[in-house]
Amino acid sequence: MLTAFEFENFGCFQTTARLSFLAAPRDATLPQNVVALDSDAGPLRILKQVALYGANASGKSTVIRALAAMQHLLAWSPRPGAQEFPAAEPFLFDSGAQSRPSRFRIEFVLEGETHEYEIACTAEGISHERLHLGSGRSRRLGLERTPEGMRFGVALGLRRGERDFLERRAGAQTPVLALASELEVEKAKAVRKWALDTVKPPVHCGIRWVQRLDTFTARRALENEVFRSQVVALLQDADFGIESMTIAAPERVGAAPEVRLVHRRGGVEAAIRLEAESDGTQRIFELAGPLLVTVAGDGVLFVDELDMSLHPRLTRRIVEAVAEAGTRAQLVFTTHDTSLMDVSILRRDQIWFTTRGHPGAAELVGLRQYGRRKDEAIARAYLEGRYGGVPIVSPLRLAAQ
Repeated sequence: MLTAFEFENFGCFQTTARLSFLAAPRDATLPQNVVALDSDAGPLRILKQVALYGANASGKSTVIRALAAMQHLLAWSPRPGAQEFPAAEPFLFDSGAQSRPSRFRIEFVLEGETHEYEIACTAEGISHERLHLGSGRSRRLGLERTPEGMRFGVALGLRRGERDFLERRAGAQTPVLALASELEVEKAKAVRKWALDTVKPPVHCGIRWVQRLDTFTARRALENEVFRSQVVALLQDADFGIESMTIAAPERVGAAPEVRLVHRRGGVEAAIRLEAESDGTQRIFELAGPLLVTVAGDGVLFVDELDMSLHPRLTRRIVEAVAEAGTRAQLVFTTHDTSLMDVSILRRDQIWFTTRGHPGAAELVGLRQYGRRKDEAIARAYLEGRYGGVPIVSPLRLAAQ
């Protein structure tokens, strides 16, 4: 499970932003939103859901893009025909930041052992990389890469000759972890697989048509009857008036399956193409695939604007369903839906804000860091600007000047 994600000098974030998934130690509320986990660091209580609030252009989506950027780095390979090296995206409003690397760090628990992986890069290539295994006195170095050279710990489990191979072949644009994984070094392979497969690719609402999440869900449903029934159940639970679904295999390779949702009104049945359904229906269908896969695999799903085109009650049910599933799945999402700022849905340690400081740099702050009364009406205080995550909007000028 993911216990922390940290990054700096990326997008609108100049300094370190850290998103923690560790539950507040003395908060016993909503136990279904927390997973109790034994690890080498001792008993841990890890949050299942985290909500990110903030004004438009305050950095909410950048948190999700930062995670995607780190995954892109780990998935990239300098093979012939590969795309250009995924360039860093340093903070623009500080001339010194342009020469500093963008840095990303994840902390997680895998098979009871804590892991910390960090990578930093500029547009030219990777400047730092580090993997640690375990915690406290049992914390061990897996690998470390700096401009001065590389170090490998016994914990990585390299075989004879692999150390020399990694030092020779890991160029400026090749993550050592990725290269070690391709060498079938078991520990490196497990860490990279967790970062790329368990942490699901972020769902960006702004590029939903590029991601083709509807196609992802449709193909899964076409291949697996059980999965198809789960998608239909989700659509039925959402009260869209849908009874069943038909999926036709595409006629040409690479095309999307044709999805029709079956409705019944007044004894008459009609199958409607997915593209002709409401935006809310299409949004649930898009999210169904990533959500079901994430929950089934104890994964971590990052979603930008979870509430887009959805009724607040439906957004609430999605958030609650992740907790009720009884798995170790985690959901991280941005939203403007203040109805979720309810202590019967989310704990105080599950609510975070992005704010804009000086000179335009974003900051990531947890609600718990404000130290206000536990009985405070969180949504009202947020809308009144007490947490700094709302815009200061001037009267909008629509008339001709």
